[in-house]
Amino acid sequence: MSDIMKPYLIIATLILASCGRNDNAATTPPRGPANSARAIEFWHIQTYDPTKPAVEEAVARCQAEHPRLKITTQAIKNDAFKTKLKMDMGAGTEPDVFHTWGGGVLQSYVKYDLVMNLDPLLPAGSPDKFHPAALDFCRAGGNLYGLPVDVTVVPVWYNKAVFAKAGVAVPKTIDEFYAVCDTLRRQNITPLALGNIKSWPGAFYFMYFATRAGGMEPIENGDYENPAFIEAGRQIQKMVKADYFNKGFNGIDYDEARRLFFRGESAMIVMGTWMLAHARKEAPELLNNIGCFAFPGMDNPEWNDIIVGGVNAGYAVAADTKYPEDCIALLQALTDEQGMADWAATGRIPALNREAATPLLAPETLVAAEILFDAKAIQLYYDQYLPPALGTMHKETSQALFALTTTPEAAAAKMTATAKRRP
Repeated sequence: MSDIMKPYLIIATLILASCGRNDNAATTPPRGPANSARAIEFWHIQTYDPTKPAVEEAVARCQAEHPRLKITTQAIKNDAFKTKLKMDMGAGTEPDVFHTWGGGVLQSYVKYDLVMNLDPLLPAGSPDKFHPAALDFCRAGGNLYGLPVDVTVVPVWYNKAVFAKAGVAVPKTIDEFYAVCDTLRRQNITPLALGNIKSWPGAFYFMYFATRAGGMEPIENGDYENPAFIEAGRQIQKMVKADYFNKGFNGIDYDEARRLFFRGESAMIVMGTWMLAHARKEAPELLNNIGCFAFPGMDNPEWNDIIVGGVNAGYAVAADTKYPEDCIALLQALTDEQGMADWAATGRIPALNREAATPLLAPETLVAAEILFDAKAIQLYYDQYLPPALGTMHKETSQALFALTTTPEAAAAKMTATAKRRP
């Protein structure tokens, strides 16, 4: 592929998504001048306290250890980051090191030789400390293209005081969950906070219902019209019709939804463990009053131990960086003992195995971490698991299900049609 044509092909692919591997090239990256001052650019999505300072501290330590290295950092909000990286990847102006969730989006960059294979560059044995699933989410074709800092589970968070006042207990089954929601609604308490304008928060419900109804096989096979996906849509619409969510949920974002929960205006919220870092900044007085439980089970016990989660802060290296060793040094600073301890102190779960992670965890994180470590399987956020075009369609159809503007069958048919025409 010529240098002239490559950017246009990448832009076309990524714009279709809304969000060819060459292993020899990945193992022999270009090098910059060995003895001159060096500069690399780093993009991440930690725009708020306390996670932003944790990243900044790792950058500062890396620069202190490499005095001739300058690291230029941009902290970009989640959705803006996705758009910016997509366009800069297409234009060939991507940063040297950048945030990744792994999965299908990262694999799309691997396909066009835009990210570096990290395996030959990392010290032998260094990946052994990481959670195996977190590493798997950052692999493509058996090679490691990202290094995870964070591993996440999406549980149901609840306000203990609101539950106690309403006289309800933590549910284990979906029928018990709906009974709790009905009891709360009868007492004029909003059961669940949801801010779905960006569509990914509502997609958590879809994937939980899909895995509870059909396990992992329909997902792995790309069987979008499988009865499990149809059932997921039906369960979502059942919840909407029962008025379990806050008013206007499809028109507000996650920031406002979590604040409804923090203010006690809803009893529960389905959200990833990153929410605890927000609570530390926005509602520290509430931390001791927040509990969590695994998303309730349905009829098949074998599938009830599957969780939705993944890597919510991993880092990849651009294939054409001039300074691969410096990029690896930054990744190591982000994931070394100090970097992981700083990350755990924010309330989030470092992407380490159980033995390494547990001693570092904040008290409010422990219950969620146990759900993560006990899980039979982790289903990566579906918009990140899928190739970009399908990930976008998944979010659009999920949002339409919540809006009651489509049927589960029509949503499934759109996914199948998108799968057939995607590049």
